[in-house]
Amino acid sequence: MRRIEIDVAERNQCSPTPVLVVHGDPSREATGLWRITNADEVHRPGAFYEWHYGGKTPAITRAPEAAIGYAELLDPNERFKVFHMRLVVRYPDQSRQEGKRSVTVWNRYALAKERGWVQPQIVYDFRASPEGDHLVGRARIINRDNEYITFTSQQIQWLLNTPAVPARPGDPTRAHVTLPPHSEVEIKHQVPINDFPANAFGFAVILRGRTRNGHNAHAAAYFEHHTPHSQGVQILSQPAHLSLLADLRAEACDTLRRRFTRSDLEELGRKSAAKGNNGARNIGALFAVGKSVHALSGSFEGQQCLPDQTPPEEGLACQLTDEWGWVSVPGRFVNARKGDVLLSPGSGGPILGVLRHVSPPQIFSHSAIMIENYYTLRHSTASELWMADHASDSFTDAGSDGLDAESLQYIWPGTINQSAENAMNGELFADPDGKTNEYGDVKQYPLSAMTNGGLDPGNEIVDPLVVKPDPLLEAERDWVRSNLHRVADAAKEIQGHYRFFVYTNAQISSEPTGDFIAPNRSGWWASGTRPTVCSALVWAAAHGLKDPAVRLEGKEVFVKSSDLEPTDVSAGAQVDFRTRDGLYFYTEEERKVAGSWLYDYFYNVAYQIAGAGGVLFTDAASDTANQICNAFAFDWTGWSDVYDDEAKDSDRWKEPGVGRAVSPDNIMLWDPPTSFDGKTVSRPVRLYRTAHLPAALCGVPPHQPLEARAHQGKDRWQCHLPEQPCRRRDRQRGRPFAPQQLLGQIQRRTAGGGVSRAGRKVHQQRLC
Repeated sequence: MRRIEIDVAERNQCSPTPVLVVHGDPSREATGLWRITNADEVHRPGAFYEWHYGGKTPAITRAPEAAIGYAELLDPNERFKVFHMRLVVRYPDQSRQEGKRSVTVWNRYALAKERGWVQPQIVYDFRASPEGDHLVGRARIINRDNEYITFTSQQIQWLLNTPAVPARPGDPTRAHVTLPPHSEVEIKHQVPINDFPANAFGFAVILRGRTRNGHNAHAAAYFEHHTPHSQGVQILSQPAHLSLLADLRAEACDTLRRRFTRSDLEELGRKSAAKGNNGARNIGALFAVGKSVHALSGSFEGQQCLPDQTPPEEGLACQLTDEWGWVSVPGRFVNARKGDVLLSPGSGGPILGVLRHVSPPQIFSHSAIMIENYYTLRHSTASELWMADHASDSFTDAGSDGLDAESLQYIWPGTINQSAENAMNGELFADPDGKTNEYGDVKQYPLSAMTNGGLDPGNEIVDPLVVKPDPLLEAERDWVRSNLHRVADAAKEIQGHYRFFVYTNAQISSEPTGDFIAPNRSGWWASGTRPTVCSALVWAAAHGLKDPAVRLEGKEVFVKSSDLEPTDVSAGAQVDFRTRDGLYFYTEEERKVAGSWLYDYFYNVAYQIAGAGGVLFTDAASDTANQICNAFAFDWTGWSDVYDDEAKDSDRWKEPGVGRAVSPDNIMLWDPPTSFDGKTVSRPVRLYRTAHLPAALCGVPPHQPLEARAHQGKDRWQCHLPEQPCRRRDRQRGRPFAPQQLLGQIQRRTAGGGVSRAGRKVHQQRLC
């Protein structure tokens, strides 16, 4: 028995306690984005925030949010570490408020090291900068371990704007990069601008080597360069659009704000409609604005440009203007190509909870396979909200008698394609049966399974990964990437529903016919689909390939214990004589533990919905929890003649038997490619994501005509990010200065839906 002390603070309406939440930053390793959820109540003009997080000195901000990096505080040999945040809000009148919260940070470095790979942290600006006739990328490699790391080979790979071209990394060349323990080194790579392919948006620098203790070492940096043909801008000039943008600025209490998201517009539309004005109609018109850019005949003056792009004519350069417009840069995972597998902790929920309760605990709950380079993925997922809308209404109120048995067995949507941006930021899918809400509109459900929230989305940081082949093998053997393309193409052909029982018997996903295929029924969304979950979709795609066959673990259809590497065993891999290639064996004991957690999870969810009265009179909570646990263990969701019972009324799941399945973490155990008819994927590499690039509207500054500048021949105008505001540089004297015409800086927007927070809402102090 252990004693837990809980401090209870009385809520003060005049001086409320800050409520903290943290989410992982998908663009920076082991970094938490902290914010105050009740900032409207806590913030006052002149307040500043001290974030005490375990570092030597606290981080201090003027805004009620902070980005805190934990990488340097992690032990290289510990899988995770818990940190305690203490926030002190100080006000101009010398008063203060405090808030506290803990966060669990999972250590990507230690997890890779367990599998035999050392991947030191690499920090860099993802933009390649033009310097003379070259594009230059710089990065810092940081070694926080106790052993030497030496990189001896280097490869360059072009990042091509083509959806399915199996472009190989370049041949390795010699490198000489040595990192002593607890040190860092800067690397610089430059490529001639004339060598830059016309259809490329960047390049990667990949380093390989070993540590003094014999571990393989790997580091990679991905640099982007913007070119005019890959983006589009449409300037907004209609009075209705400009009026709408003015309203948005006023709503944000920031007359200089230069970036608004679609959700900002939708929120304003709802407020405008409630007031009975035309805001909603104007927003619809704004969404319909085209994004294409048409080249002007003659001069390029006045056309749109983006930071760092090469000017189309001599004497031209970029400068921010006061015009508004949309800049569209598709979301992409810059180091994920067709056939690579993405791993994510998802947004928490029951699957991650189950996987955390096996031995050893697993940290990822979702996976997807790329079906196009960088931009498009395919995965199998389930909507919990859709499930909740399919509560059974037999005899009693909806939900008090468990869930609809068929809807629990064939869970929507199953297999779907999504863009990288939508998988990260979320996308609405319409109800497959056209069910409507209280307003008569077809119901829509958000799906964003590739988010990185962790088991407690407000209390955990897990960096997502991409699983991909060793670039050295790719450079040497063409068939490595072509085999991955075959797997991706096979995944595109699999039409599946989501089924909990696949986590017990994943083999049913590989069979296109049989008892587990959904019945053929006209007009039914699941008709004829096969059972899947996210990881089993990838396995089924690989398992179904022939001529040549793809092997993931071992050389035969069934895996032997001798086929497992020591790193597999230490990561919890087990097999028995009935375990198929690429699947793993789970004991009944660990399935009991996971099942108990799952029961408690759904019991609590159902209890909150039904309330104490529903639990007392209808057993709503236990019915739902029993039914879902039996679906996991036995594919049993309704009445069974075999068990002579209803799934909702039985606790048979407490004796679940063994399982043979594959989880997202298990995908990291699959062997790397060794021969043409042998292996396919994979070594885990950190997933660097740039879902959005900064939006900039650039053109000639209005106070100085293009002709005058070109005639003088000495001024170059540039559009920069916030670190370097737009400025003019005198070529003769080299003195930069910020022009008065600059109305505001552009806030960077990077991977995973990071939204510009340039505009802060001004809150009036509450009078009590």
